[in-house]
Amino acid sequence: MKNVRNNLGTIVTAVVLTGSILLLFTSCDHPEWQPQEELIHYLKDPKNEVVKLVSNEQLTSSLRYQPVDLIKWQFLEGKKDSLASWQEASQYEQYHYFLYRITSMSGKDPLTSNLGASHDLNTSISTLSFRMAEYAKMITMSGDTLPLVDSYFPRYFGHSKTVEMLLVFKANDKESTDEFSVIIDDFGMQTGDQSFNFQPEAIQRIPKLLELKPYYAYEKN
Repeated sequence: MKNVRNNLGTIVTAVVLTGSILLLFTSCDHPEWQPQEELIHYLKDPKNEVVKLVSNEQLTSSLRYQPVDLIKWQFLEGKKDSLASWQEASQYEQYHYFLYRITSMSGKDPLTSNLGASHDLNTSISTLSFRMAEYAKMITMSGDTLPLVDSYFPRYFGHSKTVEMLLVFKANDKESTDEFSVIIDDFGMQTGDQSFNFQPEAIQRIPKLLELKPYYAYEKN
């Protein structure tokens, strides 16, 4: 996990700062392969059931599943097209990735406008940066609990009405067949305890990333 964590900051900075972090089967209404821009649009569309929303009077929270193809592409972009690079990128297959977003209804920065009585700005930044494993977990219908193993929180310092972060969970074999939920307990920003439910069929329908098609050819050799 250490090598993955060392690379995640660079990868996610390139993706999260655009608001778009960019398994894997075809369905009747979309192609098996999609270029990056179209895949992002697919992931953002609620009808595809890979982004879930929870709201209260002050905040809207969303959790969006991020296919590993997008993480791999950020790692591979600019590298020489080679089997060695593809094998190195395979380290990211051990994890599930989700983009968690909190948006303030008031249009203000949620970090400064939605703090609970026992939290200040420094406490919230510390929690988001280092302590989300205390509040987030993934649970399968089979009863397995998968802890948060890493997260990445880019700091906007009051210049955005949205808080964004990447949540990373260790993968196992159950999520490919089981419904699962990501549980995020209230961590001091008045979100309340939240549950985001995902169906394996929706995850499996996500198209593959067209930019990775040359790399997938290595798996056939």
